[in-house]
Amino acid sequence: MKSIVRRLKNLLKTVLISGNPWYQYKYQDCSKFWQRFPFNLEVVNLGSSSAFYGFDYSNLPVKAANWAMRPQSFPQDLAILKTYCSYLRPRAIILIALGPYSSCFKNYKDIELEKYYTVLHPGIFENFSMEKCEAVFRIKNSPYRYAARQMLLNGFKMFIVRLLRRHIPAELLDKQPMNAVQLEADSKHWIDGWKKQFNITDMDAFLPEHIVEGRKKRIVVLKEMIAFCKEREFQPVIVLPPVTDYLSSKFSETFRNNYIYSFLEEAGVLDIPFLNYLDDKRFKDPTLYFNSFFLNRTGAGLFSKVVLEDIKNR
Repeated sequence: MKSIVRRLKNLLKTVLISGNPWYQYKYQDCSKFWQRFPFNLEVVNLGSSSAFYGFDYSNLPVKAANWAMRPQSFPQDLAILKTYCSYLRPRAIILIALGPYSSCFKNYKDIELEKYYTVLHPGIFENFSMEKCEAVFRIKNSPYRYAARQMLLNGFKMFIVRLLRRHIPAELLDKQPMNAVQLEADSKHWIDGWKKQFNITDMDAFLPEHIVEGRKKRIVVLKEMIAFCKEREFQPVIVLPPVTDYLSSKFSETFRNNYIYSFLEEAGVLDIPFLNYLDDKRFKDPTLYFNSFFLNRTGAGLFSKVVLEDIKNR
């Protein structure tokens, strides 16, 4: 009887939960924080999507945790660090993962940040709203009811079609599903998306004024993050994860200087170890990724091992 109930529950989870965007982009990211972590963690990483997929410590002899979420910018990095720093041991290593456009400021929509209500201390949550918090927890505590309501609102047929056509969750991929033509197209898709997201016309031109102004805000938060680590005797390390050649070839030296290296220089964090893997030959094999940007589980395991070894050997 228990076996039948368990199977029915798993079936409901597949139909009602795994197939809808809320589970994929909220529940899945947050569940690691809901379950909490062991104390005395030796290594944690912050960051957004590239770090979410890029770090996997499961097969390494280290007490570590991946604290990246999607999306997650410096303000959320800092808030996560402040909320969960009690889980860290003295001298813990804090990997601050960058993306190619981490220096660019973006105001996320409220709906994109709703999930942070379930993982952050209310005193740390910027513009905290008790009404919004209660609404988010109603969804968190009754995901099946929420999913069923969503299915009714969108229409059963459309829900099933979307379920059947959904992409395989990227974090479950163990190989590269794209061929060379698809990887090239995917890399162009990322570039076009970033240019639209941050309102950039020419990636090699001087920084637009809105990027310059946004960078100032990013610098303030990055400095605060570094100061927070130092005050508590943690060891911050800035990491730039690898990408495929298809994508890295589209980041000219001018772009890298304007958007990455000069940002770190202006932030005054050059005394912090900076591990740059953007063109690292150890990660050029496209089979280590599941698209042109994100490492798959094999790649993430290798990358995490290399990062920890490189830190140890510095």
